[in-house]
Amino acid sequence: MPRRGDKSAGMFAYPPRVVRVCGGGGRCSRRCCDNAPPLAVCPLRRFFQPNTGFNSPRATTLRAWVVCAQKYLLSMHCVSSSVCLTAPGCSQVLPVQAVMLDLDGTLVNTLGDFDLALNNMLAEQQWPPLPRAFIARTVGKGSPYLIRQTLLHLGKDENGTVDEALYERIHTAYQQHYSRINGRDSHLYPGVKQGVEHLHAAGLPLACITNKPTAHATELLRMLGIGQYFACVHGGDRFERRKPDPMPLVETAKILGTAPAQTLMVGDSANDSEAAHGAGCPVLLVTYGYNHGQPIEGVPALGYLESLADLRVSRL
Repeated sequence: MPRRGDKSAGMFAYPPRVVRVCGGGGRCSRRCCDNAPPLAVCPLRRFFQPNTGFNSPRATTLRAWVVCAQKYLLSMHCVSSSVCLTAPGCSQVLPVQAVMLDLDGTLVNTLGDFDLALNNMLAEQQWPPLPRAFIARTVGKGSPYLIRQTLLHLGKDENGTVDEALYERIHTAYQQHYSRINGRDSHLYPGVKQGVEHLHAAGLPLACITNKPTAHATELLRMLGIGQYFACVHGGDRFERRKPDPMPLVETAKILGTAPAQTLMVGDSANDSEAAHGAGCPVLLVTYGYNHGQPIEGVPALGYLESLADLRVSRL
C-alpha cells in the first residue's frame, strides 16, 4: 500500500489530511496563512482510518482524489476573492479582501480647506485668525472636536467648559463656510491616484472612512477624480460613533461583506490605528499625514507607507 512520503507512488500516495484555508475561505499559496485553523477536512476521512476495513490502496487513492479536488476548489475561490498586499517596510504579507482608507491626511491634503473655512468663519465673528500649525494638529477627530478646541484656544469658555449654545452656533457657521470652499485648496497626495487605481484594478472593494461629513467627503473625492473607485464613502455623520471608535470600521466591513481581519485600514493617525485595532483590522499608516502633530512612527501599525503607490498587489 502506498505510504505518505513515498514519492514513487505518485502524488496520491501522500495527500495532506487537512486543507488549511485563510479566513476568507481561500488557500494561500504564499503560505502566509500557516496559522489558520483547519477549516476543511476530507468528508470521507472517517471511512479510511486504520483498522476500519477500508484502508486499502484503492480507498487511499480515492481519499487523496477528494482532498486534492477540495484544495483545487478552495484555491479557485481564493483567486476570485483575495489578494496579497505587500509594501516596503511592512513586516508581513497581508491577505485581504477589501481596503478602507482615511481621507484627510491619507488620500487628500485638505489643510488649505480647513484653513480657509475656519479662518473665514472666525473673521465673520470678528475673532482673530488661527495659525495653520494649530489647525494641522487639531484636525482628524471631526469638526465638533475642531470647533471645541478652537473656542477653548480663543478663550471662549468658562472654566474650561464651552457653552453649548455658542458651540452650536459656531459649528453651524463653520459648516456653512466649509460647504462653500470644499475642495478649493485641497489636492491628492503624490501616488494616491496610482495606488487607488491599482487596488481597484485588483478587484478589491474600496471604502473611504472619514470623520468629515459624508456629503463633503463624497463631493471632494468626485472633484479630485477618484470618487468612482469607492464602493462606499462613510463620514462622521454616517454612524452613531466616529473614529477612533471601531464602529465605522466594523459596520463598513459588514457592508462590504468582508471579515474585519481581512479588511485593511490605511490611515495617517493614532485615530485610525486605534479604530483598526479595536475593530480587529490590519492597519498601515502613511508617513506624510497629520497625526495631530506627532511622529507617526510611534503609532502601532503593521507598516508605514511613504506613498499609497508603494502598496504591491499579487493574487493569491
